[in-house]
Amino acid sequence: AGAVQHGAGTRVLSRLGGLIHGMGFTTCCALVGALALAGLPPGAGFASEWLLIQSLLGGLRIGGLALQTLVTMVIALTALAAALAAAAAVRLVGVAFLGRPRPPRAAAAEEAGPPVRAALAGLAGLALLLGVLPGIGLRLAAPAVRSLAGAQPAGGHGVWGGIAVQSDAPGYAAPAIAALLVLLLGATVWTVRRFTQAGARRGPAWACGFAAPPAWLPFGDPATQYGAASFAEPLRRSLGGALLRARARVLMPPPGETGPARFEIGLADPAEAVLFHPLGLLRAWLSAQADRMQVLTIRRILSVMFIALVLLLGIVAWVEAL
Repeated sequence: AGAVQHGAGTRVLSRLGGLIHGMGFTTCCALVGALALAGLPPGAGFASEWLLIQSLLGGLRIGGLALQTLVTMVIALTALAAALAAAAAVRLVGVAFLGRPRPPRAAAAEEAGPPVRAALAGLAGLALLLGVLPGIGLRLAAPAVRSLAGAQPAGGHGVWGGIAVQSDAPGYAAPAIAALLVLLLGATVWTVRRFTQAGARRGPAWACGFAAPPAWLPFGDPATQYGAASFAEPLRRSLGGALLRARARVLMPPPGETGPARFEIGLADPAEAVLFHPLGLLRAWLSAQADRMQVLTIRRILSVMFIALVLLLGIVAWVEAL
């Protein structure tokens, strides 16, 4: 994101597009990060999602009906979160890096300098390494897992092998899956090149069916490409009605008037009124109480310090008694 902001002048998706032409190296690194964010194999995010889902599926065999119902709901929410993460990754890559540049500034985007490219390559390489060999991360986290859970994380054959939540549960052999995906990619490329008809016409990627731009619009019409709102529309229609109380309406001018029509969209997040607004009021009250501490007299300051010292000694005594 920092490289895009420096090269294209903004991080707003609606003001980007076509960065793959001027920032090819950054695009490749962003694809690696998007693969990890989407939770697809062999990305770095797939191993953790796989282990989490396998652990939740194992939880269906314990407890009563109430616990099993709760675990089922958690599994459904986890799958929904994974699907939304994949959609967000596709939205990021499709809108920012593919298609045609929306403003002229995006068409003139410049690749980052060597130090930034080295940092991007290091992060992308680390993401690929942890994706293909997730046992490395599991080995590094083993002391913390032992301290919290009192058990050794179940791994495969050492740090280079696969991982599993338990011995009788399905594991995840990332190197084998990565090798299979490479073979499938190579077979796909060979098949396309082998059976492509001679003289095939090449067109712009992510064309979306729009025609060639006119002379007075050299960068194309942004309205004909998928944008940030284009990806949000189906989600708003499917999830917004129940969760966000989304509403959309078209206000047409009265008959005989030549004014334009207006399209209005409204959202009402229940968490805003139930959670965030009360937390904001509590934060404001705590800040006001903390501000009063700045104007205390010397006697009150000493009293507060004495009370804090007594509380600290009481906590120390309670800890020693445990």
